[in-house]
Amino acid sequence: MQWSNINKVIVFAMLFIPRMGFSLVDEDLDYCAKKESWVAYKVIEKAVEKNNRLDKHRAVSTLIARHKLKKEELPIIFSEWGQLYSQTTKIIIPFIDNQVPPMTLITSSIISAAECSLTEPTYFDITPNSYPKDDTP
Repeated sequence: MQWSNINKVIVFAMLFIPRMGFSLVDEDLDYCAKKESWVAYKVIEKAVEKNNRLDKHRAVSTLIARHKLKKEELPIIFSEWGQLYSQTTKIIIPFIDNQVPPMTLITSSIISAAECSLTEPTYFDITPNSYPKDDTP
């Protein structure tokens, strides 16, 4: 009976430990898209620096897409930090007075599961009505 239980534990461990490894990588990557991540912090701080009416404490960051970087179907791996990914996020920063729609930014960065700050993030403001309309035909 005792050996039977040990065998079950071994089979259970073999089935789930590899998944745990992938799960931890996914969790580390998911952190890079959160408001608390380095990418979001840098973009939010830069936006607030340009417009102090933004409420950085109520900002929200969500993942749009994340892709493994590859060249000719081979993964691009950085020796220190592992597999590299391109990540796109959407950051919404409301205004303190809520009188106008929140600022909406699309960000792009290169990350790994071990490091969210491999590159300076780039970002683009897609806030509705934030640009004058061109009425020329």
